[in-house]
Amino acid sequence: MSARPPLVHLGLHRTGTTWLQKGLFAADGPGFHPALSLEEAIELLVRPHPLAWNAASARFKASAGIEAARARGRVPVVSCEELSGNPHAGNRTAVAMLDRIGEVLPEARILLVFRRQPDLILSNHRQFVARGGTRSLAAYLAPDPTWFRMPRLAPEPFEFDRLAARCIERFGEDRVLFACHEALVEDPIVFMRRISEFAGASITEAILRNLPSERVNASPSALRASIQRRTNRWLLRDDVNPDAPFASWRFRSLLARLDRLLLRRLSGPIERRDRRRVEAWCRGRFAESNARLAAMTGLELRRYSYELPDAATNRVAP
Repeated sequence: MSARPPLVHLGLHRTGTTWLQKGLFAADGPGFHPALSLEEAIELLVRPHPLAWNAASARFKASAGIEAARARGRVPVVSCEELSGNPHAGNRTAVAMLDRIGEVLPEARILLVFRRQPDLILSNHRQFVARGGTRSLAAYLAPDPTWFRMPRLAPEPFEFDRLAARCIERFGEDRVLFACHEALVEDPIVFMRRISEFAGASITEAILRNLPSERVNASPSALRASIQRRTNRWLLRDDVNPDAPFASWRFRSLLARLDRLLLRRLSGPIERRDRRRVEAWCRGRFAESNARLAAMTGLELRRYSYELPDAATNRVAP
């Protein structure tokens, strides 16, 4: 049997990536084995400065992981959401990451998962706060467009057809699998089976049903995010908030526990306000892009309530 090409899972952020990494793509999983750990992928592919980038060195280091996976009869996989760029920095490295993957793993197959834009953007902001960010949702959605030295959220990465087209252009239509996060929520078994078949991993449905199914890396509740955003300025130094005087990750853990016990149940009013704000920001902005994405990929975006132009009037469907 010929060696199966590695699968590279690009993310996006907040589309079930951690769930896949801890389940289907885990080192002790049934059909895949990480050719690079998350930390190794960041060190080899993401972190190197363009002026110091060395594709040959990265390719040599990745080859050992690929051979180890194949020796176990597994499909080599690299899963790292930073390979699609970071949303808090405008995903500005996404195209460069595709080029690096093409140089290091030229035979790779690509997995890219999308999510309805309002849900994805709100989840991104909650994760931004969880990591130490201090900007309100309103400020997160409306950065000064003239600022470029410190990139912030940008709408272009959420025009998903742009990145999809780049993936096809770089790797070929038959080597890219696109999926919707909503399909994962709807039926995880079908979602995983589709990925496994695309990658050439022989995994029975019975085995898939025995993989961990609990939700991981869930977004903070609206109330927790509101509280934490105000305390981050002092208590949570991080790369999105480098000037905080303390780096108290213990406080974040305590707040997460309180979230599970109480705050999530009290978050209704703030949650509804935040969702209205994000829906308003997205309205009319991504419909044409979603239409191009659906035509390009065959994804059933209307089924999952992605905004699309109304076929009869050519206006944005409500």
